[in-house]
Amino acid sequence: MFLRRFRDDIRTIDNSKMQLVDESRMKNYMDAVKAERKNLADNVSQEEILELMGITAEGVPTLAGLMTFSKYPQTYFPQLCITAVALPGTEMGTVGDGGERQAETHFAGKTKEFKTEICENIAIDKSVNSHKKMGGLEHL
Repeated sequence: MFLRRFRDDIRTIDNSKMQLVDESRMKNYMDAVKAERKNLADNVSQEEILELMGITAEGVPTLAGLMTFSKYPQTYFPQLCITAVALPGTEMGTVGDGGERQAETHFAGKTKEFKTEICENIAIDKSVNSHKKMGGLEHL
């Protein structure tokens, strides 16, 4: 889909509402954007900034906007989660030396919550070396 230039992150979500946005998180984001981009801060309204940054499209929240700023994104996507799998070896279906089997953990919530919970889970589960397999999460 990427090669055909489909951008699911900026598609609008039917029946979504800006009223379900975490206001303090949105304020922090807007303050950061305005601090980084003085010209934008001086010449563009908040509604226009939200459009330019892909948070809304024609005043309706986008997928990216909901995932980042909604108080509870599962309102619109009840099955939305990240499933992390820890393997006792290097292949699916293998059993560890102590009889361990693969472990699955499901994470739900906002994007920032995903990152926090996943990183905490990886730190706890160092016994299967999963922290090396999921590098780069600090950029979420």
